[in-house]
Amino acid sequence: MKKCLFCDQELTDEAVKCGVCKLKQQAKLCDVCKRRMPVGAKICNVCKSYQEGHQPVTILLGAFLAPLLTAIGVLSGAVTLYRSLDRESHTLFKFNHEKTTNALIRLHVWNDGEKPSWLLASQLVFDDPQIPPVPLKVTVTVPGDCEQNLIKGKGELAPICLNRGELRFHLPGEPARWYSKEEAQKLISGRKVTLRLFVRESNDPGLCGCRPHHTLEESLNEADIDAFLSSRLK
Repeated sequence: MKKCLFCDQELTDEAVKCGVCKLKQQAKLCDVCKRRMPVGAKICNVCKSYQEGHQPVTILLGAFLAPLLTAIGVLSGAVTLYRSLDRESHTLFKFNHEKTTNALIRLHVWNDGEKPSWLLASQLVFDDPQIPPVPLKVTVTVPGDCEQNLIKGKGELAPICLNRGELRFHLPGEPARWYSKEEAQKLISGRKVTLRLFVRESNDPGLCGCRPHHTLEESLNEADIDAFLSSRLK
């Protein structure tokens, strides 16, 4: 057995692609921040820097744009400093399709920074503004199977389980008029759903104190969590 180079998921020795993060098991170091990244990628996912041989034409023509590039260089230095602080913790997650059931939504969460981060809240957001977001809560079932909201640093994988109780929807602007279970099922049927996590990284609230947390999202199909939602509708 071996572990994925990017999310630490356990793989068979002959595996060439991770089933969780979907990345091929070939890595190189970013030319700028020296973080591990997939071979062949044009831009680093961490510091957003173009790799050698993939620079845009505007950079290659920099000799003719010296004044503009000077201004960009100053701004880039400030952005690089800001991003260097962000590397104290850097949280990512992946929806676990195989283990999500009508009882729990399961995630793979990892933090490839040096310091821990915290899952503050989570919700399901539908593509229809008339459907309010569905808040979720972290559930700890079996120790080691579902972690609490602390996400350790250095890439350690944390299995997170999300749950909620009874689920009801009311008509827009009419909180006293609730949809029936059948009406609610029709309302959400076929909708695209976004799983949204609110994460406090180790350097939040940021340099200016104006960023209370980071927001992470993954788009799902309603079919991915149909059993989970249907079992909670009243």
